[in-house]
Amino acid sequence: ITGMQSNIAFKAIASNGLGVNVRGVIQDERGRKIADIVSEHRGMGLVSFIPRQGSTYEAHLTYPDRSEADIELPKPDDSGFGFNISTSDPRHLTVNVVAGPQNHQPAISIVGQSGGKIFFFTTGQLVKGKYSTIVRKDQFPRGIAQFTLLTTNGEPMNERLVFIHNSDNI
Repeated sequence: ITGMQSNIAFKAIASNGLGVNVRGVIQDERGRKIADIVSEHRGMGLVSFIPRQGSTYEAHLTYPDRSEADIELPKPDDSGFGFNISTSDPRHLTVNVVAGPQNHQPAISIVGQSGGKIFFFTTGQLVKGKYSTIVRKDQFPRGIAQFTLLTTNGEPMNERLVFIHNSDNI
């Protein structure tokens, strides 16, 4: 979403299917450097930047064998949703939703599940395009939890996976 901090997780994969470390930059349509790209572990990494309206972006990557690749990034979209889940609190998840300026959804729903079983559900009104809620971690078993952001019509828009570190007796 333009004008909002965007975190892009990535994984670079070699022709043998294994992760490969990369370095590079994200540049805009004028060739200006926007952000550095450095994989952290087996080709996986995270890069953050704030997309501008009307701009396009491309990742210029260099592989360990010095070969290079240019990858066009998706165009920023003002009609989408930002969906972030913070796991830093030991007892709670903080779930934040931000609607793009061209998104006119009055409300959203969030479903949290683990192992195919629903452990959390809420519906909320977007206030000035934002919604936030707190979710107790002890509602979920230890393991991976899947959160899905739904429109008022039940259409899935975003999904996030988080690892729950509960010390339950599984």
